[in-house]
Amino acid sequence: MIDQRSVEGVLPGTQWIIRSSNPVGNPISPKALPSPSRTQGNHGYFKRRSCDEPRNHPRRIDPCLHLLKLGETSVRHELTSLLALSILALLAACRPAAEPPAPEIRPVRVMTVAKTAGGETVSLTGNVQAQTEVNLSFRIDGRMIQRNVDVGGTIKPGQVVATLNSDNEENALQSARASLTAARAQLVEARNNYERYKTLLAQRSVAEAEFDRFAAILKTAQSQVDSAQAQVNIAQNRLGYAQLVADAGGTVTAVGAEPGEVVQAGRMIVQVARQAGRDAVFDVSPQIKDRAPANPEITVFLTTDPR
Repeated sequence: MIDQRSVEGVLPGTQWIIRSSNPVGNPISPKALPSPSRTQGNHGYFKRRSCDEPRNHPRRIDPCLHLLKLGETSVRHELTSLLALSILALLAACRPAAEPPAPEIRPVRVMTVAKTAGGETVSLTGNVQAQTEVNLSFRIDGRMIQRNVDVGGTIKPGQVVATLNSDNEENALQSARASLTAARAQLVEARNNYERYKTLLAQRSVAEAEFDRFAAILKTAQSQVDSAQAQVNIAQNRLGYAQLVADAGGTVTAVGAEPGEVVQAGRMIVQVARQAGRDAVFDVSPQIKDRAPANPEITVFLTTDPR
C-alpha cells in the first residue's frame, strides 16, 4: 500500500518509481518512505526522475507504480469543451419556439368550360362563284371583229361587249325595205281600184263580180305590205344582233372567243357574274354528305386570308 501523504507535493509532470526489497505483498510503512528530496541510494527509497529521463534501470521488482498527472494542456481542453457545451445550451435556450406547420394545400385541377366543335371536322377546297352567272353570246352567225372586255373587267347594263361584221345584215335590211316600198305601192293602186269600182257598183255601171275581184286584190296588196314590213323588222333585228349588248351589270369571269374568229350562234363570248351575290361552291363526296348532320356548321375563308 502507498500512503497518499508520501506523494503530496509532487510536481506535475514528475514520474516516481517505487522500488522495494520487501517480498511481494508485504506492506511498506509510511515512515519508511522518504521525502521527495531524500536520495539515499536505490535500496528501499524513492528515486525522483523526470518523465523525460530515459529509463536505464532494469525492472527487477514486480510491483511498480507509475503516477502521472494531467498537464496544463489536458486542463485547457476540458475547459474549452465545457465552454462550448455552455454556449450551445445558451443558444438552444434563446432559440424561439418553432412555428406550427402551415396547413397542406391540396392540388386542384382547373378546367375552363368552353364551347367546342363536336364531331369530325372536314376541310374542303372550293371556289367562290356568283349566285347568278350568264354566258353572253351572239344570236346570229358571223365573224367577230371586236371584243371590248376582258377577264376581270366590269360591264354596265347596255354596254356593247362584242361586235360582228354586219355587212350581210345591212344588205338584208335594205332589200326588205325595198320590198316593203313595192308592196305599199301595190296597196295604193289596189285601194284606188277598189274605191272606183265601189262607186261604179253603186251606179250600177259594173257588175258585182268585177267589184269583188278588185276587193280581193286590195286584200292581197295589204297582206304583201304586212309581209314586207315583217321582213324589214327581221332585217333590223339581225343587224342589231351583230352587236353583243349586256343586259345587266357584272364582272367578266371568262371569255370564249377572240376577235377574228367566226362564231356560231349561241357560242359563249364572255361569261359575266352578276352583282347580286356570291356562293361558295365545294365538291362534297357522297360519303361525307351521308354522314353530315341535318344543319352542319360551315365556316368559309379564303386561302390567301385564313382569318
